[in-house]
Amino acid sequence: MGGNDIAINVQGTTPIRGARTVAVYGYRTYDDAQEAAVPDVTGHTPQEITQAYLDTIHGQSDAFINAALANNALSARIAGLGNYHLRPGVDIVSKVTATNPNGDLTIVGDLDLSGYRYGPNANAPSRGFGEPGAINFRASGNLNIRGSVNDGFAPGSPKPRDGAFAFGP
Repeated sequence: MGGNDIAINVQGTTPIRGARTVAVYGYRTYDDAQEAAVPDVTGHTPQEITQAYLDTIHGQSDAFINAALANNALSARIAGLGNYHLRPGVDIVSKVTATNPNGDLTIVGDLDLSGYRYGPNANAPSRGFGEPGAINFRASGNLNIRGSVNDGFAPGSPKPRDGAFAFGP
């Protein structure tokens, strides 16, 4: 809906039984990852997901959550959920272009999501404090992973690079 709102309206009190946590996600879709500087083995230039790209999105998610938490109208519309957690959601989707005709995405290097926490309890230097977000990678073609994705409480340890691996069905 905007920089501080989510398209949701909970009518009255909603009984939710048995749930340990109720999370409300405000999603934003991104399709603006840069294409690779040189073609890959397919001869195409997939869009690349890097730590720097995710750091930029994290800054936008942080600004959104802080603004949404201050939005009294949003708080009133979801008050019927009781004790809820407001979190950012990110959809990274590929674009089909002349140089990326399949719509491939490539994760380049190791991605550390452990510092991406939100809300009043977030404490980036301590990692792991605050609300986690959600992230989806959606490629209309291949999703190539050339590294690791870590959401632990500290960056992963260095490891030797012996090439990429493939996930099986």
